[in-house]
Amino acid sequence: MGPEERGGWSLSRILVVEDEILVREALGRALSQHEVFEIASLALFPENLELRDDSLDLVLLDLKSSHDPEAELTLRALPQFRRRFPRAEIWVQSGSDDLSLMRASIRAGAQRFLLKEHLFAELPLVLGSLEERAAHREKLAQVLIGSSLLTRRLREDLLSLASSDLDVLLEGESGSGKELCAAALSESLVAVNVAALPVDLFEAELFGFEKGAFSGAHNAKEGFFEAASGGALFLDEIQSLKPELQVKLLRVLETRKFRRLGSTREREFSGRLICAANVTLSEKVARGQFREDLYHRIAPVTVRVPPLRLRKEDVRELASVFLRECDVKSQRRWDEDALVYMESYDWPGNVRELKGLVRSLCARVPYPVLGRAEVEAHLSRWERVEGVSPPPSEVFQVSLSEGLDANLAKLEEWILRKTLESMAGLKAQERLGLKRSRYYERLKHYGLIKETEEQ
Repeated sequence: MGPEERGGWSLSRILVVEDEILVREALGRALSQHEVFEIASLALFPENLELRDDSLDLVLLDLKSSHDPEAELTLRALPQFRRRFPRAEIWVQSGSDDLSLMRASIRAGAQRFLLKEHLFAELPLVLGSLEERAAHREKLAQVLIGSSLLTRRLREDLLSLASSDLDVLLEGESGSGKELCAAALSESLVAVNVAALPVDLFEAELFGFEKGAFSGAHNAKEGFFEAASGGALFLDEIQSLKPELQVKLLRVLETRKFRRLGSTREREFSGRLICAANVTLSEKVARGQFREDLYHRIAPVTVRVPPLRLRKEDVRELASVFLRECDVKSQRRWDEDALVYMESYDWPGNVRELKGLVRSLCARVPYPVLGRAEVEAHLSRWERVEGVSPPPSEVFQVSLSEGLDANLAKLEEWILRKTLESMAGLKAQERLGLKRSRYYERLKHYGLIKETEEQ
């Protein structure tokens, strides 16, 4: 439920937890433009209060002192309360200026701490923050579609980071929507696919260059760091960054300064860095494949973007939105059997695969109702024929005498080869759910580019 409108005010649901009845009543009057619930203690929070888990916007929570038994009980209950109401912003207010109480409140899940003597003077700040979050939440709901618990938690994670300038690492499978999440964190985003950057052009592209810096540099050019100043630089597939380039990126992040090639002048990087990886980057650090110091620089905060198979409740809504976007002028719709079937499918290519399915059906199917048979026919083109087992030579064999990385590399090459054997290059790229630059980079890596060009 989003905020309602009443007489120009954004109507929010606010819970006031305060044992002093006069303060509680005064807060109720000060917040009269909103829907306010009042209780004396968090322990008394009524289970039968008609509040859905996503419909509470703000909690003003009173705490006495770190030595008060009631405060200790409240702080213990706060994490569970926060999980129940993930969208609510929690502001603790207290008459005590005890630093240990402030720290404990934030650790338990509160966003801000106010001194009670300044409470009414700072209410405009509280309400302003609430208005800002409501507006941003509306934008996020339009970009990150879905009502599953995982999607709502992802939106709340991004919402809490949107007003921050912290660097962020987004981790998730290919096609799960990491670039959409990056765009939600910054309205001004410069996106770069690291895997597609040639090693010898890395510095020139990221840092820029001056006229005459190297052969062919006929004019000066700003790099991606410069272009992203004041906004955010999004480095996709950061896990593919070569070790020698990791050192160069680390230096910039440590100093927040860089030089164009051919220049002695240092320039400031005043933007935010958002990186994305389609693997768990900490595991690559543990295997010595990614610098630990760089990892800690790019990941002060890590947001995990869940795959579509873990949030299948979103499939129906996503499919409907994609159909409207793809076929604006017609009144096409999904048959219920088609939606049920899509909800049962695992979507190895994630949201990107679902969107590709909708586009393909819009182009191929001539009638106004899209049914299960059409969906199944499209998806089964990539699956084995039912009841037919491949010969033993067609099955990937794991070698237990080799390590995990060697087996994963062989599996990747095997998948690429088998996909290319059954379909032409660009169709193979679509099926694998890879960006074109990433697709050709992997083909070159395994020496398969000739086969693709011939096709």
